[in-house]
Amino acid sequence: MSKLGYVLRTAKSMNLSGMLGKVKETARKSGKPSLVILFDMIYCGFRYQAGYMDYALFEMYSKNRKQRRSVMTRGKNNRYVSALNDRASRHIFDNKVEFHKAFADFTKRGWLDLTAASFDDFDEFISKFGTIVAKPPEGIHGDGILCLRLVTIPDTRVLFNELISDGQTLCEEFVVQHDELNSVYPKSVNTVRMVTILTDAGAEVVAALHRIGNAGSGVDNFNNGGMVVPVNVGDGVISMQAIDKSGRIFSKHPVTGADITGLKIPMWDECLRFVKAAANVIPDVRYVGWDVAVTPEGPLLIEGNWYPGHDIYGLPPHTPDGFGVLPVFESVLPLKSLKALKSPK
Repeated sequence: MSKLGYVLRTAKSMNLSGMLGKVKETARKSGKPSLVILFDMIYCGFRYQAGYMDYALFEMYSKNRKQRRSVMTRGKNNRYVSALNDRASRHIFDNKVEFHKAFADFTKRGWLDLTAASFDDFDEFISKFGTIVAKPPEGIHGDGILCLRLVTIPDTRVLFNELISDGQTLCEEFVVQHDELNSVYPKSVNTVRMVTILTDAGAEVVAALHRIGNAGSGVDNFNNGGMVVPVNVGDGVISMQAIDKSGRIFSKHPVTGADITGLKIPMWDECLRFVKAAANVIPDVRYVGWDVAVTPEGPLLIEGNWYPGHDIYGLPPHTPDGFGVLPVFESVLPLKSLKALKSPK
């Protein structure tokens, strides 16, 4: 997708009132006049394919030209997705049932599709595992996820019918996370978003971010109350503070008091090998964000995302020098080389 094409498509679908609201908000934060922010925001849209949300989120107003070029904006992220991920294969990642089938060696847990199961199947499944997770097969952001314990369910047949009625038709064995991650926050499975690009030379991990639940929530998603912090790809160590969507900063978890800064993800070398192997399963989808849970037995996949959300890459508290993460991506596969690739239909 060309820069002009991206800008025109973005402009067509733009929420003008939202943009103007973000202009005022950014002007207050930066101390610059709204008109200056507006024109600079439009310029960054053309020059760097940065939407108005990108402009505010990554504090583009405070960056120089070199720093701005280094930001992984929405438009640049879209260029990787469009060039690397075949539309005909994306459905495998969109539908969690299909994902379980394709990645059975990596999801490593029991699951049941209620649309193809009887009540007896469901009753046996929940009796076997005791605790299960029910979710929509095509849900996002951790929406609609329920953790169900057999001992608290008065009538499994009623539950079976309610889950089908509510569209929460994928049931999975409950994942028990590694003690070191559980001690940070035990109410959610705190995953690592590991982003891979598959090239002719093999798969490379270009980003890793630990996602942690908060405030009693049962999910770790950044867009659903959780927090995020970069993980050093080389050694699995967290050297920065976590941030939530409200901009709050945490070196310790506010609920448990456990250290976030300084934490090392358990079995990190195994995690790296694991996602690189997963990246080869569907070679037509070459740019993927994997949500990896680390259990006492090793890593497993919660899901894969053919459109890795760029909003958690290079947040200002995680880029104190003002430079974004795009150079890491380009060291594996430069943006200019994407033009030579056959665009998926």
